[in-house]
Amino acid sequence: TKQITDWQNDRDLIADRLPRWNQLVALLKFAADLPVAAEVQPEVTAIEKDRKLLANPDPVPGIVDKLTCALRTALNEAQTKFSTDYETRLETLTESPTWKQITQPQRHEILGANGIREMPKIAVGTTEEVLDTLRHTKLSELRAMSDALPTRFQNAAAAAAKLLEPKAQYISLPGGTIQNETDLQAWLDDVKGRVLAKLKDGPVIL
Repeated sequence: TKQITDWQNDRDLIADRLPRWNQLVALLKFAADLPVAAEVQPEVTAIEKDRKLLANPDPVPGIVDKLTCALRTALNEAQTKFSTDYETRLETLTESPTWKQITQPQRHEILGANGIREMPKIAVGTTEEVLDTLRHTKLSELRAMSDALPTRFQNAAAAAAKLLEPKAQYISLPGGTIQNETDLQAWLDDVKGRVLAKLKDGPVIL
């Protein structure tokens, strides 16, 4: 009789704690590339190995809170970085003489064709909101969206110029390390050569 009572208590405790454990597993997966994952992994492994899910006090909520906090911070930072860069580049594009000369439908089409859109609003107030946000868009995807902004806005500017100058050609400036005046002059000569080579075919967009 005592064992039955104990088993029933364990059953109820498992039902109460399992959802939080499932949250922990999901959070740890999404936080795999964050430092916090390495910090809490030993604790998670100990819970699994030593069967501590029913221990008192419950070790899971503290780990869930720690992972939630780290992921919330990472999501907010990713959104802030994207939004700041997006607004700056959008303002530069919309204030350019070329952009002002094309029609609103043309602008809309160019932005859409180059995947230029605001980052979706994210909800990170609760653990479940953090998880729901990450289920739709992972941190790596948010960072990739941010990293792609320079190229996408360059392409949009080139497309707008192409509408006004059908023969216009877009060329990327070469990369490199400039350590002195000689390096700078060599880089300028390289750019000049590339531009001159293209000018015979029409205007050049940098």
